[in-house]
Amino acid sequence: MGPGAPATSKKILVFSTSLSAIRKTFDECEKVKALLDNMGVEYEERDISLDVATREELRARLGGQMRPVPQVWLGEKHLGGAQEVEEVAESGALQQMLFKQGRTRGRVFSINQGQALPKPQFEEEL
Repeated sequence: MGPGAPATSKKILVFSTSLSAIRKTFDECEKVKALLDNMGVEYEERDISLDVATREELRARLGGQMRPVPQVWLGEKHLGGAQEVEEVAESGALQQMLFKQGRTRGRVFSINQGQALPKPQFEEEL
């Protein structure tokens, strides 16, 4: 799928950077990717530091604004940056969304502490 193409309903898309010059931004990108990796979900990463077209795609997805990366989408739903993704993961909402799509049932790790969180109980399991 090329830049600017719409995300599919189940695709996780992560805009990030591979440049470590701005350490906080780089670290937040790595934390979000580690969270998704620990959840065992597949995602597509688009590196804004390597391609102007990718930066412009991110700007367009954000309504003409730029926000710091990482920026994460689940299908067409914008989940936000590192803090927002961490919050929805720790609340169990991200797992709920992924579970409903048949994407994960495993343990989830906190972005900041790297500690396992208990497996959330979903309505389908109760």
